[in-house]
Amino acid sequence: MSLAVLIAFLIFTSMIKTALFSASWFNPDRTIFPVVFYSACMDFIILIVIYSLVSNIRLFPGAFNDDVSFIAGFAGLLAGWSLIKIVAILLALIPADNFSSAVHLAEKPGWDKILVVAVTIAVIAVSREILLRGFLFQYLARGFGEFAPTFAIPMLVAVFNGRLEHYSFIEGFNLFLFNVILCYCFRMFHDLWFPAALSFSFYMTAFFSRFPVRELSFLERPNIFTGLDHSWFGSELTIFAGLPMTIALIFLFFIMYGLVKNRKILPLPKDLDYPEDYLQGQRIRKVRNGDQWIG
Repeated sequence: MSLAVLIAFLIFTSMIKTALFSASWFNPDRTIFPVVFYSACMDFIILIVIYSLVSNIRLFPGAFNDDVSFIAGFAGLLAGWSLIKIVAILLALIPADNFSSAVHLAEKPGWDKILVVAVTIAVIAVSREILLRGFLFQYLARGFGEFAPTFAIPMLVAVFNGRLEHYSFIEGFNLFLFNVILCYCFRMFHDLWFPAALSFSFYMTAFFSRFPVRELSFLERPNIFTGLDHSWFGSELTIFAGLPMTIALIFLFFIMYGLVKNRKILPLPKDLDYPEDYLQGQRIRKVRNGDQWIG
């Protein structure tokens, strides 16, 4: 089922995006939103249509004033902010004068730009989580348990994006670790509030801290890495391409691993309808009773 959903998603998104972006009336330069926003909107709409047809997965249950939803959302916002702050502290230990020189060249963003970035990042984060932790993770977990997709899906994302965007090894490895953490975030509460809030907070904090990420490349403004030697961060100067991000992600990974192993410390919703461990079929035991076999 997960493969069918993925194939249907790829077919419909490619067809609709090709038709949209090639239309004569479509000109994103005349709007305040970048092309990546419209691409993410198409992903979101198609995923919602697919969800309306299957509707056997858990996405965002309950309102945000629900206790579990509030805890998951707040924890995600705090985790994403903390991740960027840890990277900032580690970068401060690197002796490089070029880190802060370009920051002063960038004007402070106005409220209109902040709104555009927030809406764009929100649509990207939600659509990604619905596809990866919504459809793919939950369908795979029904057959293999939660451990296998926790690492298989991030590996698929890292390999696919690495081949498409020509990532360096460190950037691909950090992307893998980041998605593993998001899978653990989903396993914590079994809904998408936690991983979606973490992704949104991470990218928004990177925006305010002037850290370059590929999702915000449409801003085209000086960032904290402008003028820095590329040898530190591979061929592309992004926050994911450096060892400070690796250290921060490993630290957060062990925190999430421990929390998932001790889930009783938080109020949790009902488990989903699949086991956390892969269930193997019972072996048929045969006992001979006289001339008959009893199985």
